[in-house]
Amino acid sequence: MSQQRTLLVISGTPHALRGNDVVGWGPTVRELSHLGSRYHLVHIAPLSTVGAQLAAPPSYLPYTCPVRFVSVPMVGGARFWNKISVFLAFFPTALAIAREARKADLIHVRGPHAIAMLAVLLLDLLRFRKPCWLKYAGTWKAYHQEPWSFRVQRKIFERARKHCFVSVNGESQGSHIHGFLNPCVTSSDIRNAHEMLKQKCLSEPLRLVFAGRVDEGKGIAIAIRVLKRLCDAGIAAELDVIGDGPLRAQVERDVHGFDLTTRCRFHGWQPVRVVHAMFKQGHFLVLPSYGEGWPKVAGEAMTYGCVPIVADTGNTLDVLSDAPYPLVVCERNEIAFAERIKNIIEVPGRWDKLSAYAQKRAPDFSYEHFMERITGLLEAV
Repeated sequence: MSQQRTLLVISGTPHALRGNDVVGWGPTVRELSHLGSRYHLVHIAPLSTVGAQLAAPPSYLPYTCPVRFVSVPMVGGARFWNKISVFLAFFPTALAIAREARKADLIHVRGPHAIAMLAVLLLDLLRFRKPCWLKYAGTWKAYHQEPWSFRVQRKIFERARKHCFVSVNGESQGSHIHGFLNPCVTSSDIRNAHEMLKQKCLSEPLRLVFAGRVDEGKGIAIAIRVLKRLCDAGIAAELDVIGDGPLRAQVERDVHGFDLTTRCRFHGWQPVRVVHAMFKQGHFLVLPSYGEGWPKVAGEAMTYGCVPIVADTGNTLDVLSDAPYPLVVCERNEIAFAERIKNIIEVPGRWDKLSAYAQKRAPDFSYEHFMERITGLLEAV
């Protein structure tokens, strides 16, 4: 049996300590753990060491594969000192990348993060010619209020042709930019969901789910107002909010002001098993976000027959173009989202067809499908 090759991962994925274990943002850790079944992983990423127990919410997971974690300083934030910290972290981060890149067989850089831009420029400067996989996790298309650094990173990734390929949320472009759907479920998840869907049906109350960071970009305020419009129309609807963020206090006040406290529940960040359990009960995922490619939570929701009603961002329109009824809302406001949901539930059998369609698409979002494609590209570079 041949020796496993070393895959160096460079990312801005936040990590923290839970006891003596390093844990990280769940969706990324799950994806990398599957890569760890084929390669020996070394991961350079930021580690929070201040108040670590508080910094590790339930959505942070341990790796399920051997991984050598190389910590670099955590940077970023809104204050002036946070901006200065980026420069202070430059040298230790650059040294870690240069040291580990020399020892690796393959390199995987995950953007858009400041560390991704540093890694690509540094690897080019040092003339490393090892096979490199660049992942751009945001939307490949430009969008309103997009950070300038995202535009710069797309240009850098686009021009990195030698010994590199790029995976994006969108259509393939040219010979080295490949369209991918973010993996989010296992074959076991799909089998379990298939059995559960035999009993799932549209019933009261209408269960809506919002999953993601509670901020303006994800559209939490719109999701709350969607719930209000449905309730004002006489529909017995409820909303489960999974996630946390800077707007939570404000939207909780809005919920109270709209007299929806009995119809809207805030759960904070939750482990994946709890998220999937809510999708099992949910009828619709409401996600009026902008600035992302293909939302992983949309794939998770679809696996459990929870119909996604999403904004026209990234490649959502392309991915869901074959749905039996439009699921992508071009107008990013509560009126359009509420009307789309009403148009679905008011026609007998329409939600059932969409739920069945959603679950049928689940294999497209599986880690197994992702691994088959990505390992083929890595071996071909």
